[in-house]
Amino acid sequence: MNKRVLVVDDQQMFRDAICDVLKLRGFVVDEADSVPTALSLMSKQIPDLALVDICMPDYDGIEFLRLINGRQDRARIPVILMTAQPKREYLEEAAKLGVRDFVVKSSFSVQELVLRIEMRLADEQSLVHSVSPARTVFANPVQEDPSSGGGKTVAMPSTLGASSTRGPISSLSTASTLAPSSSFGAPSTTGPISNFDAREGLVLKRKKIAARIRMFRNLEAKTLPGPATEILELATSMTASLPQLETVVRRDPVLSARVLSLANSAAHRGVNLVGQLDEALRNVGIDAVIDIVSSIPLVDREALHGPIGQDLSEIWWHSLATAVICDRLAPSVFRPGAYLSGLFHDLPLLFGLQALGEEWLECRTQALESGKPPSDAVSEAFGMVHGQMAQEVFSRYRLPESLAGPLRDYQNICLGRQPREPGELPRRLDAAHHLAVALGWGWGELAEVRALSQEESRTWREPERLVIEMPHLREEILKLGVLAGLPSPENPASKDSKDWGEIGFGYWRDGRYRVPDPIEHVLTRSGKVESFETPELLANAQGVRKVAVVDPDSIHWKTILACGGPLLILHKPSVGNFVPPAGVRLLRMPVPVWVLRDTLSRL
Repeated sequence: MNKRVLVVDDQQMFRDAICDVLKLRGFVVDEADSVPTALSLMSKQIPDLALVDICMPDYDGIEFLRLINGRQDRARIPVILMTAQPKREYLEEAAKLGVRDFVVKSSFSVQELVLRIEMRLADEQSLVHSVSPARTVFANPVQEDPSSGGGKTVAMPSTLGASSTRGPISSLSTASTLAPSSSFGAPSTTGPISNFDAREGLVLKRKKIAARIRMFRNLEAKTLPGPATEILELATSMTASLPQLETVVRRDPVLSARVLSLANSAAHRGVNLVGQLDEALRNVGIDAVIDIVSSIPLVDREALHGPIGQDLSEIWWHSLATAVICDRLAPSVFRPGAYLSGLFHDLPLLFGLQALGEEWLECRTQALESGKPPSDAVSEAFGMVHGQMAQEVFSRYRLPESLAGPLRDYQNICLGRQPREPGELPRRLDAAHHLAVALGWGWGELAEVRALSQEESRTWREPERLVIEMPHLREEILKLGVLAGLPSPENPASKDSKDWGEIGFGYWRDGRYRVPDPIEHVLTRSGKVESFETPELLANAQGVRKVAVVDPDSIHWKTILACGGPLLILHKPSVGNFVPPAGVRLLRMPVPVWVLRDTLSRL
């Protein structure tokens, strides 16, 4: 029997587009332009799922939820809320009423929405079959929160729509959409595997993800104080002035004292000591105040010395390096926000690891075994997709929208692999991220790296100068790490030189890729790399492991394939089912550094 979907939206054009596609996919569709019409339709036929707009005249989507929650025969209907204005108060109220699935109208295609609906309906069906027939099943069962002493209840979200290769459908979720995880939290069994009930395992997995969500939201992590948030907003504005900055700094006595102390330090002090805040700000400038704010540690000091301390430290070092490089890449008109976007681009990772605690060690092992990047591993551990987890974290830290917006695009498009143009700031941020990894400021073996194209460098500021500066950025990054109280990092070059072995590399890249080149930097950390100007020269090289960066549609593809082994080809587009000649290995970028190292060691 075909599933019935109720679509409630007052905008006919939007409603028609959704209904037409649903009908083509075989759904029975009821449509309503208002809540009263929707309730009238439901009195005749209960739908299997309701797709409801939040903002409508007279009665809105929140009122619709209250009305159907008051009826026992309707309360079990799963609801997906749509909104063009993702206001937090709407989403929080909807979460209280049992909704765990939201989509932002500007962030999804109709086809992706249909996929979400199909997955939700399939999930509801599996949930029905996973419990006793005598028990009534609701879309969001309520369980007792053990931490509340038995008096408080917590909504247990059902698993609502996994992340596909196209990326997340919604870039905003207060009550986050949960995705079934194939790698994390696998249930254990006490008897033979043949007696294991897969449906029971699904319920156990959901409970574990829901527990992680509660832990995530209750975590008492260090957040930015209010004045710090305002300073970050001023820092991304081209019209910010020192008087505006002074007004904000005065509201925070600790920050005021740090500014005065810096103004009277050897680096800034003149003949006389500075006693007034306005004079101190003129001496140090807005950039120095930003450095003070951004050095606020976003990691518990105690956590840095715990079981996951090394990973937390490496992520924060990586964030500092990305901030410095992103600042170097950005043209002057975009520089105010470039440094800060680099600094905060890995906040979801920092926060997620602190929420997982020692449980991260198990997730990390499984991520290494499956080749997942760290952002995927952490998001999947909480049953979220990149954009949803990022929104949770950026909201908690109260990042201004001028920062949070581009960072969400980076999480969704660059990390979540959404097939959309990311925009100039997220694109530069992605380049800075890979350059930081290439210079050894990645984090652990999970960090990914890729070559950078000529096309994406069109908005860089003085790329040639950046090439010269790259080897000398370490000292600047180390100073920032000292301000943030981070333990001293290991020198990546000394470690890598042991891993790469004694045999050197011959390297060539296609002309569509440029310097600074992260792949070349990774290889250079071995100390034994010879770069060649043409593929023919690489082909004739003797006594080296050959590495080439070239795509299948390049005119040099066949020439490189004819080089013979040992040869590693790094490429960006898919090669489908192509089988390379003997002695030739293929890796698609971005590639984890440990995979690159392991592949080269086996050539």
